[in-house]
This record gives sequence, structure tokens and C-alpha cells, in this order.
Amino acid sequence: EFNEDALYEAPRMAEIIFPTSIPGEIMEQILQFEDDTPSLPMEAVDRILIKDEGGDTENLNVQFVSHEESFVLEGETNFSLSEFREEYVLQMDDYMSVFGYELENNAPVSETIYLPEDPVTYNTLSDTSTEIDYNNFLGLLFSESDYVEQYRQDNEEASFTDGNRMMSIEENGTYLSYVNPVYSENNTDAKNHVIDTTFQFVNSRGGWMDNYRLFDWEHQSQEDSSKYRMIVAGLPIFSSSGPDLTSINVARSGGQVSEYSRPLFSLDDTPIDARGSVELASGQAVIDYANNQFEASKIEDIQVGYQMERTDSLVVRFEPSWYIKYDGAWYPVDLNETTASEEG
Repeated sequence: EFNEDALYEAPRMAEIIFPTSIPGEIMEQILQFEDDTPSLPMEAVDRILIKDEGGDTENLNVQFVSHEESFVLEGETNFSLSEFREEYVLQMDDYMSVFGYELENNAPVSETIYLPEDPVTYNTLSDTSTEIDYNNFLGLLFSESDYVEQYRQDNEEASFTDGNRMMSIEENGTYLSYVNPVYSENNTDAKNHVIDTTFQFVNSRGGWMDNYRLFDWEHQSQEDSSKYRMIVAGLPIFSSSGPDLTSINVARSGGQVSEYSRPLFSLDDTPIDARGSVELASGQAVIDYANNQFEASKIEDIQVGYQMERTDSLVVRFEPSWYIKYDGAWYPVDLNETTASEEG
């Protein structure tokens, strides 16, 4: 029986928490397993615990955890305890102090998240951006680009179609939306996982431009989808208003990509300029706010992210903010206000 408390009883060394669960077959591509190791019998790994169990072994043990399946798989790594101590444990003083908080949502097994004990300070960042020419995507998204025709919609933004597929340019040329009408009664036609399919599709249809990471995926009977979110300075980026200009989204049906949307700009500088700093509330203050403003059973996560604002002069600003994931959507919160607004 899955026991959340028992996971943390051993002298735990570290915990890796993924933004979304990682399918076993994808995990096998990320990590190196011994040749004689059987395939991971897990649909979705959401955390990895790295532990020193004591005893004679010098190597660290690992636990793959699936809260969704209430399942834990244990194994041994070839990562030495002394190396881990040197690389990570001895650097602990450089990290902020956090406390564990057990979410009260209706998941099969409750999850523990980690929040700062004290108020935290993050830089406000500024950068310039370069527009990506949408014409580059015509040949990538339409197999017979010679048969593609352009027409104007009511909002006077450019749209293109070959009579079946359609590509639209929105938000003053900063956002691309592509639809390929595919109907399939059964989405099990696909041989590869949706993460595999969508990652390869983006890679071959314009690439990533900036630093995007898998942020969420969903499996449904007729359509699977994946979301890859922009990451800056280690934090996820959310749009301040309008469509989600900070993520690449791909959906597939019956093994074929049916929808594709992405921002049409890329950031210019690395590292990005710091334009000051903002102090955010402590973890307990955010918990108190969240429980006062939201239904506790639907709170899925709490973390810091950047709210992006982009001006017509192609200048991009990133303002740090607490975010609460509530009933599937992310909301920026200002503890000085009494309401929160939904983001992508």
C-alpha cells in the first residue's frame, strides 16, 4: 500500500519533482538503465527520491514514485554517496530554507510540495525579442505549399489554407495557430507516446528558439496533447493577458498532429538583464491566502513564476509572482489583492 509518510522516513538525500508526470517509456530515454533491466512498469513517474539507505553499499538508492498510480519502484544507482555529498549536500547552505506542505486535493494520494520559510526575493528581468517570420512555417506545415492560399479574417490577421489545414497569425503577428482536421474514434492508433510525437513535431517544424520544457500533457480518448512552457532563470513564464504567448502546444488525434500553436518571437540576450528585484511573501503566507481564496480540495500546486509583458517595441519584461494551480489552471496571486486572475 502506498504510504506518503513512509516515503520520507528513510534518511532521504534529495527529491526530484517534475512539472508533470513522465511516462515510463520517456524516463527510459532520459536515464541510462542496465541492459538487463526490465522496462519501467509505470505509466507516469512524477518524482524521483534519491536516498542513502546506509549499510555496506557506497551507491545511492533511487525510488521512482507515481502518485497517480499509488506506486513506488525501487532500484540502485551507480552514483556514489561521497560524490553526491560533495556535489550537493555540502552546497546546502546556498539554498533557501523550505518546509513541506501536504496538499489537500482529491488526488488518489496526497502530495507534498515545498515552500520557502521566509519571504523570497527574485529579480525583475528585461530583454528584447526578435519576431519570427511566419512565412517560414508555410513550407513546414503544408506539404504542398504551392496550393496554399491566403485570406483575411474579420480581425484582418493573415490566415492560410490548402482547403483542409489552416494556419492563422494572431495577436499582431506574435502568435501562430495551426489546425489539421483529423478525426479518429480511437487514439490508441498512435505507436509512440504523445510526448515523443509532439517533441519530434516541434523539432522538425520550426524548433524551439528559446528554452522550453515539458510542462503538462494529457491523454484523452480522441485527442492527446502536450504543453511546453518557456523557462527563464529557472522559472516558468506565463503571459500577463490574452492567449498563452509563453508556451508551445501540440495536440494529436489518431497518431497525427491535429493542432499546433506557438509564439512567433524569440528572446535575444543570455543572460537577461536584471532591472531590480521584488520580495515575495513566505510560503505560509501564500498557503493562508490560497486557503482563503480557493477551495482547498482543488489546489494542485503552488510555485513562483514570471509574468511576461511584451510591448510593441519588442521589449519583454518578466515580473516574479506567486502562482497557484487551481482546478487545472494557473493563477497569479498578489497577496495585497483579494482576487486572482487566470493565466494560460
